[in-house]
Amino acid sequence: MPKVKAPINPFYLLAMLFGIAFTITACAYGLLMLRSIRAEGLPQEGQPGFGLMDLLRQHGTAILATELAALAVFALAAIYLDHVRGRREIARREAAATGTKT
Repeated sequence: MPKVKAPINPFYLLAMLFGIAFTITACAYGLLMLRSIRAEGLPQEGQPGFGLMDLLRQHGTAILATELAALAVFALAAIYLDHVRGRREIARREAAATGTKT
């Protein structure tokens, strides 16, 4: 019997993308906090990095919370889809072993 390739779980890709985005945002937010307590302070308007630091200063917590919530949703959806597909596969194998059709 040829081995059937399992279908791709799209939620894994979404979880990975949001995980990467969350990691980058968390690192940038950590850099914002580190730079805000140092003597040179945060970049001022016209300096490199001002736009990102200003965005994170104003909305950083909301962005991180949104990314974390999406990451949790997609991770749970990936787990659930794997669970459902696994149960279907078990039922299909049991039906094949008993000779009934599903």
